[in-house]
Amino acid sequence: MLEYYQSLEDNRVKYAALVENFSPDGLRDLPDSKRDEKPGEREKFAGELSVNNVSVKDGEEPLLDAVSISTPLPGRIAILGPAGSGKVELAQLLSALRQPSAGAINLAGQDLAQVSDITLGRCVSYLDQGSHVFTGTWRDNIYYGLKHRPVRDASTGGDRGTDIAEAMRAGNTTNDPNADWVDYEDAGFASLAELDREAIRLIRRVGLAR
Repeated sequence: MLEYYQSLEDNRVKYAALVENFSPDGLRDLPDSKRDEKPGEREKFAGELSVNNVSVKDGEEPLLDAVSISTPLPGRIAILGPAGSGKVELAQLLSALRQPSAGAINLAGQDLAQVSDITLGRCVSYLDQGSHVFTGTWRDNIYYGLKHRPVRDASTGGDRGTDIAEAMRAGNTTNDPNADWVDYEDAGFASLAELDREAIRLIRRVGLAR
């Protein structure tokens, strides 16, 4: 009996440590599985992007301390500085990839944390100083910024009833991962073939064709 309770307590402690490591503070919530994820017309942001007394800490170490900036919308922002200056953290804050420890960020009068992921993905572009190649083809990587929601059903068809039911029970989105997510119309093109031609032209233009 003592061995059983010792094993039970060990597993409880290990589970608590696992949850703590993989559920840090500041993560954005998963989309509501029943939420309508077809926003239709692109939302236009006008006004001001404002950062008000924002601080970011890594444990007890301050990365940003009471930063306040504002810039008109629409617009572009370049953040320059030496390593460790907080420029990466500030850029991540502006694109909602990181949550502030204190202070607030407003996008055209809205709390940035309350803006949906789809809207952020369509209206905010973020270019990091590092680089990363996702698993898949180069085409998948180039069009990654156009994948915010399924825009065309999967060509395989079939009944997704079981998948949807399991996703809802788990609290996950019910979107079909096998659907076509490349929103070429959002990029201003009439067809996927037209987008492909432009992508190939740009690849050749920057010397990456080989």
